[in-house]
Amino acid sequence: MAAIRTKADLLKAIQAERRRLERHLAEINPANFSEPGVCGVWNLKDLLAHLAAWEQTFLCWYADRDAMLNHEEPAEVQTMKAIHRYNAQLYEQYRDWSLDKVLGFFHRSHSQVYAVVEQIPEEDLFIHNRYPWTGRWTLADFIIANTSNHYLWAKNLIIRWKKANIS
Repeated sequence: MAAIRTKADLLKAIQAERRRLERHLAEINPANFSEPGVCGVWNLKDLLAHLAAWEQTFLCWYADRDAMLNHEEPAEVQTMKAIHRYNAQLYEQYRDWSLDKVLGFFHRSHSQVYAVVEQIPEEDLFIHNRYPWTGRWTLADFIIANTSNHYLWAKNLIIRWKKANIS
């Protein structure tokens, strides 16, 4: 994917990767969404909850952006160990949810994050140190990590899982 340098590029990337992800999901029988192995022990339902939960995490960070002015990067992303710990916490939090509840969360969360990104002033997206909590990253980098790049990662997991498990 080309470098994302404008808000229009960012919105386009989010929508493009989301469409690609959803095309692959549409090819799978809902009965298969509970089969493990998509990402370790996670099934498709767990993966979708994971994506939505990280979108919601970003939305919380952004909503608290002014209160976080003097803080470092959010604890959830300070180290790879912290990210893995947070992912395990999210898995435990959502693993017992029904498929319908997760699908609603997945679609609602995407709509929410997209609407928020649409409202962010372009200059806030690409300026380093605009928000100290983003560390060496821009706000756009956080958005990309929690949307388009996350969708691409999930899509690739699904492709591998489908090849190995669904004829």
